[in-house]
Amino acid sequence: MGRTATNVTHRPDTMTAPRNHTQERHMSTATTTARPSIDNLLVSDVTGQKTRKVSDVPVDSTVGELINGVLADMKLPRNDSAGRDIVYHGRLDREGRHLHSAETVGESLQSGDALTLTPNIDAGAGRSC
Repeated sequence: MGRTATNVTHRPDTMTAPRNHTQERHMSTATTTARPSIDNLLVSDVTGQKTRKVSDVPVDSTVGELINGVLADMKLPRNDSAGRDIVYHGRLDREGRHLHSAETVGESLQSGDALTLTPNIDAGAGRSC
């Protein structure tokens, strides 16, 4: 009776063990051809208490896709207390500017960049006069 080989696939989109309160996330899925990607992005919330190291972000993905991809991992709220959607923006620390969600990762980010997620706050939103 012979033994059969079992294929084990590595899922790069899964979280690795936390290191110094920072978890690492791989954005792309395994492919046979290597796609250009950005590595070693440090993404944090505006308080700096929740951070994630993100690798293998495809250069053709948008900043909005990157942000949406890490929100759940960082356990950031998606809705405010009134149930309205919270929209997050990314602030590129290297340039001191907010990135537009439609910008591609390859145009705006470099390996090793730090990105701070800030919620869009509308003063007086939901108030009727």
